Amino acid sequence: PVTNGNPLSDSSVPINPLERRKLAGEVVFAASMPLLGELLQYDVDFRETTIKKAEAMERLCGSWALADPARVLAAEIAELAKQRGLLPVSQNTAVLSQDRYWFPNLASELVDLRERLEGVVDTLISQASLDSRLNRRQAKRVRKMDLSRIVQLVAPELAASLDIPVESVMGSIVALLSNKITPEQASRRLFGAIAEPVKFVETYFEKIKHDCTLLPRWMSKMGSDFEALLGELRDTIQPFTLDESDRKLVESMIAERIQITGRAVLGMVSDETDEFGIDAGALRVLKGCEVFADQLPACEVFGRVVTAYVLQIAGLRGSAGKIERSFGGDMVHALYLPHVDLWRGDRRFAQLVKEAAPRFGDRVISTINELPHAIDTWRELR
Repeated sequence: PVTNGNPLSDSSVPINPLERRKLAGEVVFAASMPLLGELLQYDVDFRETTIKKAEAMERLCGSWALADPARVLAAEIAELAKQRGLLPVSQNTAVLSQDRYWFPNLASELVDLRERLEGVVDTLISQASLDSRLNRRQAKRVRKMDLSRIVQLVAPELAASLDIPVESVMGSIVALLSNKITPEQASRRLFGAIAEPVKFVETYFEKIKHDCTLLPRWMSKMGSDFEALLGELRDTIQPFTLDESDRKLVESMIAERIQITGRAVLGMVSDETDEFGIDAGALRVLKGCEVFADQLPACEVFGRVVTAYVLQIAGLRGSAGKIERSFGGDMVHALYLPHVDLWRGDRRFAQLVKEAAPRFGDRVISTINELPHAIDTWRELR
């Protein structure tokens, strides 16, 4: 149960078994992008229920957070590179932080923002009619205009394109173009203002006012990419599932390609490794090295879980079923499995993960009621 106000300051609010363990320092609960995404997948008519869930998340997690999925992959690559002597051992590769850093790092996209904006201005001027003295004088004034002033003018459009509040753009991009902060700081400011769960929900229900049944583009891309990949795999396989002998052959071939399937997840990583000390050139080399890629936990989990799911939806194990809309988000959530001591999913997906990735099976929890006992057991054993 939670109250309207600050639930942590209200001594009349009962403390449940999970919160009791958290307050005793026995466990850390961490927010993540998939978890925050769950808060937006509800009807706006039930806004108060969603707010209560956000408050509950804040009570349990506080400022603890896991990196967004692309940064998790980047951190795994950097950690393995560190183990191979390709990065200094001092390189920080932690995916758990205590400053609500669950959102993406866009620093690499902001590095050359000034040059890109100047190019846009030059293009617009070159396309304009400069046949009069007045037009030429105005074009000259535009070229001399402070870019931060230009961003102030287009901030509403930028905010709409990023699905973030206008205030976040003003406090980050404008400050960056004024040389007051670094691209890394600008990226953190873009999302930092909405990182707290309740503020995040309020932003998307009330400030941006888009369809609240849809996730923001920067949150939903990886999940939608997974769903597209699954559809392609299923459509390729199904024509060969009609004949019994073909079915066995196809099932065998799919099982043999777990590692290849797992490497597909690396396509989700682009510039994120810069943050962890690996530049774009080194990233291309590492992603192209099969021996290296196959040792990444994300590739193992992705390959095994996706393969098991493909066998299900293609009808090679049980009756064929449709691709569930939630699978993309569930699969993103599964990428955290190697980085936590206990991981909870719903019953159906948790069972799939246990069967597909048995190495991590003992940390998978199917129901929330199992969590208190699982926490106690983990502490006793370790």
